[in-house]
Amino acid sequence: MSPPNYFLNAIQTLRKANIRLSVYGFAHGEIVILDTIQKISDSSDNGVKVTQIAKALDISVPAVSKSVNSLEKKGFISRIENNSDRRVTYIKMTEKGYEHLKQGCDISERIKKRIEKDIGHERFTEFFRTLHEIPDIILDELNIIADELDKKNKHLSLIHISEPTRHAQI
Repeated sequence: MSPPNYFLNAIQTLRKANIRLSVYGFAHGEIVILDTIQKISDSSDNGVKVTQIAKALDISVPAVSKSVNSLEKKGFISRIENNSDRRVTYIKMTEKGYEHLKQGCDISERIKKRIEKDIGHERFTEFFRTLHEIPDIILDELNIIADELDKKNKHLSLIHISEPTRHAQI
């Protein structure tokens, strides 16, 4: 198998893992949102706004709102209205949400420990160091490609992708 196939195979395997874990209620995106709520909440007793989550993750407010609605239906978060301005709603994690996030993080840690056990500490450390660099390289190259395509197809304008927010992932 050539290196490009290794790359595509790795992406496909991660997608399958996400789908498999989603069946058990551990959708990657929801775990990331819960983790972000927890991190932002640590600095605020009032809870967090959807706009704060969107900004922290560099994703759209509608995308966050959709996930927040799902998390609320599952009982992982609750909404709190601001008494002085009813347009402002804060989001707080429930005990059920904290437990769900802990279980999701435990799964991630278990997988990382298995990788380290199977490939050894030195290769594991180098793998995660390299893995940390890859998103920036991919996004940089995609932006170069977008510029080239924009020049070639002047009527189309592709959006440049910003650097991803670093957070714990499987």
